[in-house]
Amino acid sequence: MSSDKLTVSKDDVENFRKTCIWLRSLWLHYQILFKERELLQSIAPIFFSDIHYLLQRNLVLVICNITDPAETGDHMNLTVEFLIKYSDFSSAPRNISDKLKELGESMRAFRKKIVLARNKLIAHLDRESVQLGQPLGGAPQDDWLQFWHDLQGFLHIMHKHYVDADSPFWLNAIAQSDAEILVQALKEST
Repeated sequence: MSSDKLTVSKDDVENFRKTCIWLRSLWLHYQILFKERELLQSIAPIFFSDIHYLLQRNLVLVICNITDPAETGDHMNLTVEFLIKYSDFSSAPRNISDKLKELGESMRAFRKKIVLARNKLIAHLDRESVQLGQPLGGAPQDDWLQFWHDLQGFLHIMHKHYVDADSPFWLNAIAQSDAEILVQALKEST
């Protein structure tokens, strides 16, 4: 695909935003459920162990998806890099474009911490990594929180510029989870 005249559209931003809302909701499910890990393990250890594993893998995979390069071969990827590279902020103050780049760099730094897990154990089953049995792609809680803060700031800027300048978008206020209802029901059933 030729990228000579390619520009970000409102649809690009809205589609990216939907993916990020879903991703943030997965994070919330994960945080709520596994804050009660002991309870879950006492009720259905195999099931909740599998859910834990699936949520972890999916979080890492999708975060790597949205922080992938803008292009893979002849294909364009709807990613942070794509949105930065092909956005038109020529009429906006320069600091807006600089802020987007700063947020993108911070998210790429987080990606570097988790991408090994995606490359060696999630997207592929690297024989050596499996045999070593060492965890890959871990990041401290503060780094995760910074990633969500950066993504929220990034989406706020993109939404304001491409979707609705008068309606702020705050990812961390939009994403939802009803996992608390499940946890409460499990507590009551025991």
